[in-house]
Amino acid sequence: MVGRDAEFARLGELIARAASGAGAIVYVEGPAGIGKSALLAETARLAGDGGFRVLSAIAAELERDYAFGLTRQLFAPVLSQPGARDGLLQGAAQLAEVPLGLVSDPGPGDKPAIPPDVWSAMHGLYWLTVKLTEHAPLLLVLDDVHWGDTMSLRFILYLARRLEGLPALLLLAGRPPGEHFDPIVLAQLEAMTTIEVLNPEPLTPGQTADLIAGRGFVDDLDADFLEACHFASGGNPFLLGQLVARMRADGVTGTVGDAAWVARNAPEGVVRWVGWRLLSLGAAARELASAYAVLDAGASLADAAVLVAMDASTAAAAADALIGADILTPSRPYEFVHPLVRAAIYDALTPARRAESHARAARLAAQRGEPAALVAAHLLASDPGSDEWTLEMLRRAARDALATGAPTSAATYLERALREAMPRSLRARLLVELGGAQLHTALPDGLRAMRMALELEEEALRRAAIHLSIGRALFANGDTAAARGAFLAGLDEAGGGDDDLVLELSAWSVIGTRYDLAAVKPSAQARLQQVFDGTMNGQTRMERLLLAFFAFTWARNGERRAEVVAEFAKRALADGKLLEDCAVDVAPYGAACSALVSAGQLGVAITELNRAVLASQRRGSRQAVSWFCYLRGIARYAAGNIFEAIADLEDAYNASAEVSGSVAPDLRGYLAVALVERGDLAGAEEALAITSDKAARAMTDGQSVPYHFGLGRLRAARGTLPAALEAFLACEAPIHAMNATNPAAHLPWRNEAAVAALRLGDRSRARELLADAVIRARAFGAPGALGQALRAAGMIEGGEYGIGLLGEAAARLDGSGCELQLARTLTELGAALRRTGRRSEALEPLRRGLDIATRCGGLLVAARAREELVAAGGRPRRERIRGVDSLTASELRVARMAAVGETNSQIAQDLSVTRRTVETHLTSIYRKLDVNGREQLAQALERDAALV
Repeated sequence: MVGRDAEFARLGELIARAASGAGAIVYVEGPAGIGKSALLAETARLAGDGGFRVLSAIAAELERDYAFGLTRQLFAPVLSQPGARDGLLQGAAQLAEVPLGLVSDPGPGDKPAIPPDVWSAMHGLYWLTVKLTEHAPLLLVLDDVHWGDTMSLRFILYLARRLEGLPALLLLAGRPPGEHFDPIVLAQLEAMTTIEVLNPEPLTPGQTADLIAGRGFVDDLDADFLEACHFASGGNPFLLGQLVARMRADGVTGTVGDAAWVARNAPEGVVRWVGWRLLSLGAAARELASAYAVLDAGASLADAAVLVAMDASTAAAAADALIGADILTPSRPYEFVHPLVRAAIYDALTPARRAESHARAARLAAQRGEPAALVAAHLLASDPGSDEWTLEMLRRAARDALATGAPTSAATYLERALREAMPRSLRARLLVELGGAQLHTALPDGLRAMRMALELEEEALRRAAIHLSIGRALFANGDTAAARGAFLAGLDEAGGGDDDLVLELSAWSVIGTRYDLAAVKPSAQARLQQVFDGTMNGQTRMERLLLAFFAFTWARNGERRAEVVAEFAKRALADGKLLEDCAVDVAPYGAACSALVSAGQLGVAITELNRAVLASQRRGSRQAVSWFCYLRGIARYAAGNIFEAIADLEDAYNASAEVSGSVAPDLRGYLAVALVERGDLAGAEEALAITSDKAARAMTDGQSVPYHFGLGRLRAARGTLPAALEAFLACEAPIHAMNATNPAAHLPWRNEAAVAALRLGDRSRARELLADAVIRARAFGAPGALGQALRAAGMIEGGEYGIGLLGEAAARLDGSGCELQLARTLTELGAALRRTGRRSEALEPLRRGLDIATRCGGLLVAARAREELVAAGGRPRRERIRGVDSLTASELRVARMAAVGETNSQIAQDLSVTRRTVETHLTSIYRKLDVNGREQLAQALERDAALV
């Protein structure tokens, strides 16, 4: 620890702070040999003496493709203790079983596994970490992270962003950026504002003298000799230690004249010095050292001996020689004294010898029962041949990687497998597996592999399945024309069978041809016709997917009545069976729920989405949570529950930003609309601020409709009506491009555009804009959409006729579940009655509109209703400035969960936030509701609700 006093003192301060709950992350960065590992070891000792639980792991160059390998090494010691799993892997932490390899092998088979949501793994590992801090502060030490596998590094980044409030210190060490295996994640770590980076400096001349003296040299060393040692080592502690070891071996004492020896013999690198020492130790030591270099960290002496066919006695003597020469450490298991020494010995092996040693090491690892990924790590470094065992191990490693959510690692194993000699049909299957893995990370690579498989595959049904995979990938990427071609090609390959493969290809083909049944095989037409006839009951997965798709499509284009759409959607949902079908692909379930919202079945939709959100939270899937919270936010907005809508949309916003690094325009738009209803115009403007290129590109498609609508509502609320009208009109082109002309399928842009034109004094244009909205809404039959269209028509027409339309609109909305729209309609009805001099008649709808708007949290509507009520001679009660109305949407959600007895940890797990976030919300809630703790919270919420 010479020359590291400042760094060690700082780490001591951070340990003390972490013990009090101030979690932190430290990255010790420096070149090889600078003393990073020694600093980490001393810090771990200090923390352990202070009552910390210390978990540590060291990344290995050989294991860079072993998904979650570093993470497994970190948590394995604690989870291997008796009863530890039962106590730690509970609740959300149970999700850590998948990345930690504690679930069963996915098993053999040609069909690749579907990767789980990677955020589920991150969520589970985070909560495992939280549980480890419940009984003692925690120090996580990870060395050589420049070699860390990508998935482990992503977990480190995930955890680092959530350390606030945890009694934990995350201590990392690695080399400078140019030597990183995965520089992107480590660059993100270093860019964090909360990370503290320590850069140990080279030793000074004085510190060089101290280190040399501490290695057995006399204190009174020659100044020229010391200067030569400092210059030769560059102040690098490891290189200096190697130089000292050589001096001692040669009898150099550091007296006058020894500076010339240093100048002649200073290590130009470790390679020459290690090679010299090995030559002097004999053949057995050289062989054993090469075995350790191939096996890498943690290898046993027995395994190293087996690898080079050495008997135990000879191996023990060779190991002692290597320890005596300062090449291996004396502690068990024997390891190289430094990665530079291992690299020097490994690099000295000839390429063919190195590859052959790795091939033997792979079989040795398999015999020892090591995970398939460790076996595959050796096979990646071996030369290809025609070995069936090699193929099977690489495919098994790929399946394991996919099962833990690491498709990139799976692709690496499969690419190596394809270098083996194999029959044509097997190569086609491996290419399909490779394409399936790559489609989760890169569309062009996955399509290339799939198309190569098509060139090799001769069996018709397999070719049809490949076409289906290609078509679905193209469809998801927006290339519908090419997707349709792939589906039709698959049908040609599949022949006249009527199995699920043909049905699925037929269904996708129908999608691409706008329901032209003539485009598909006659054998599938009968089953597809059942959808149109309404006789399909959703008994199979394929039937449920078809019902969900057509319900969604008809809801968008209005080709079938609302009641038909709702019936199809309910059949598709099949009392939770569709949710089970969509454990990974959440789109069909979301499509069915969206169809229910459009059809006016808001209560059913919210119930189903509650189920989906809960299931996604239990799985820890941030992507699914984001998607379903977004849809539930839309449903709750339609129902007029603005508080809960904002909370859902904010949850979706945050999860989306975390998962993809950007937030889609449609989500931004809906959040802005809800915030405008609350009167939070600044928040709405912030939600609409697009800064990422990815989100900006999405503005060209259907995602732009809610965005433009939200922008229009914001501008209208600020009184800039020409700009508001322009924004509303921008919705038209993408809606027609999507064939989504049903007013119930999207936000009512025509209604708002017509009202904006009316307020600008152009009644004829307002009528023109609204021309077919009422007709289409009546034809579809959803009461919410029809009521809103009638309200706009009543406002435009004015007079007694307009009042009649407003009355009909209120009647349609009353009981529809669209509470805030009812409040808005009642307010406009009361205002119209007041303007015609019927002030007494205006009071009842205005009072009711005010009450409903207040209960919904629609402050903008409530403010207008209050103004109109005062103008009509009413006396509305005074606005409250405290209580529930003062809580944010997220605070209200936390308050309600706490009021029913959920602990801070339970709330945090349910909402996928940190405990510190929950604690911060509760502190604010107690202040705003004027309560002292959770005991009074439920009473305060009940009391506040009674005042509405």
